[in-house]
Amino acid sequence: YSVALPLLGLMPVIVYINEILQLWLKTPPVHAAEISVILLFASMILSQTSGYRMLIDATGRNKAYQISTSGFHLLCVVIVWLMLKCDFGIVMALGVGWIVPKTLISAICIMQARRLLGIPIRRAVDQVIVPLAFVTGASWSICSGTCRLISQPLVGFVLTIILNAVVVLGLFWILLSTKERHAFGTILDKMLK
Repeated sequence: YSVALPLLGLMPVIVYINEILQLWLKTPPVHAAEISVILLFASMILSQTSGYRMLIDATGRNKAYQISTSGFHLLCVVIVWLMLKCDFGIVMALGVGWIVPKTLISAICIMQARRLLGIPIRRAVDQVIVPLAFVTGASWSICSGTCRLISQPLVGFVLTIILNAVVVLGLFWILLSTKERHAFGTILDKMLK
């Protein structure tokens, strides 16, 4: 479940983005935190289907997929530009213009996996999207709760990373099938020997 790995680092960073930017830049630019969160969230969306993208690329029959996803990446720029021209504001324009096309790219990836590899859409939803949504919600709850409870940012950030790792890894271990747990255990055994 490589899709869970971004949650280990991204969710604590998203929750503590203001503090991180103030530490790094002293005086962050206006909307820097919001823009950072939008870009991090977009990368999380794309990471959900990274395994399917690798399988599609391995088929060698990925021209249509590459063209369509490239079009949606270009669509990001067009949507943001149009929304800025219509005075929606930078945060709204980036939020809609970046998140919606990235979500569509992930949906295209799932549909291409079905078309090229025969992987049912229901399988992607049941085995990737729903578990990831559940783990993301739990990760968000732990991270935002820790952030609100601990007033000292450095201590809070470190504790958030630790608690988030326990929650994310623990939930994914619970959500793995017996076959996946066995395969993971075999890989760990080989790595530790």
